[in-house]
Amino acid sequence: MKRKWKIILGAVIALIIAGAFFTESTKGLEVDVLTVSPDTISKVFEEEGEVVSQVQRPIFPTYGGKIISLNVEEGQQVHSADVLAALDSQELELQLEQLKAEKKLTYLGKLAATQAKRQLDTARTDYQRSQQLFASGALTKAELEAAQSAFEAAETNLAQQQQNYSGKAESIAAQIDLLEHKIEQMNIKAPVDGIIANLAVKEGEAVVPNAPMMIIFQKENYQIETYILTEDVNRISPGMQVDLVQDNQEDDVRFSGTVKTIAPAAVDKISALGLEEKRVKVTIAPKIPDTLSLRPGYSLDVIFTTAKQEGKLIVPKTTLFPYQDGKALWLIKDGKASIHQVKTGFENDRNIVIEDGLAPGDNVILNPQLKGLKEGQKISGKNI
Repeated sequence: MKRKWKIILGAVIALIIAGAFFTESTKGLEVDVLTVSPDTISKVFEEEGEVVSQVQRPIFPTYGGKIISLNVEEGQQVHSADVLAALDSQELELQLEQLKAEKKLTYLGKLAATQAKRQLDTARTDYQRSQQLFASGALTKAELEAAQSAFEAAETNLAQQQQNYSGKAESIAAQIDLLEHKIEQMNIKAPVDGIIANLAVKEGEAVVPNAPMMIIFQKENYQIETYILTEDVNRISPGMQVDLVQDNQEDDVRFSGTVKTIAPAAVDKISALGLEEKRVKVTIAPKIPDTLSLRPGYSLDVIFTTAKQEGKLIVPKTTLFPYQDGKALWLIKDGKASIHQVKTGFENDRNIVIEDGLAPGDNVILNPQLKGLKEGQKISGKNI
């Protein structure tokens, strides 16, 4: 009885193995395939760009001082001539009052000069009369010389009084103008309409001349700046269309832009690997979608398309292999693997155009090195 069951069990196992072998042999070798159809292939290179404002003004004090009033905050809209901050000008105003008082005292100098002018007029008249009297013999030479000396002394006195008055008056006027200018500059004003950013100061802090306080930018005039390798410069030109990609949490936003300017000289830049590279600045005018919010300093990808062909049959370069002094692909024909020699054309880093030997709808086996793949092998293809 036991022997009978062993025979039955052995027969069942044999049937299972035979069925599995039959199924495998009829199913064929499983491969990933690509069904080709006319498509577009491009040569591109990509760089990182930064959003900048065409109108961006740094704000800094001409003179130092303590901030007694800060009238703006980050992101605030301001208008030209708005007072952004006020510095303490009390000491300057006291100096101005002192100079104005000194200016009033120069009035006395003006009076002295006027008096000296009158004295000179009198001395001149006396000297001219003395000359006439001396000519008629009514005046001695000594008396004439005395009149002449008085006239010359009056001339010298007037010149000195005028010099003292005018020199001091001009000096005080110049000092007053300078102090009034300084006091005016203690009110930090907006040079243009725009939005406050990079606010770096607080009320009560002291600032020094030319230290950055904030910037004002205009969001209506954004542009993209990127730096490309010198070897890529000849591949682009002003007016060239580029693709811009903003990385968002949900979906990347892709929009277009136009190359505006290419810098005439290269600059040194440090790569992500810490290597020094020669790069050229490229400015791009973006066409920003209304739904996208950008700010100066934002990063995005800039994709330059340097060449493009449309309506071509394209395959990954990894599907090709050397064959009879040329190149070939594995295709699926009538459910079996078949080698087809092809002629290639335009290519980029990943894909290549098949100019001859391939037709729309052909199924290309993606892995030509797949174990078990041979001419006439039954194939079970799976599109990816």
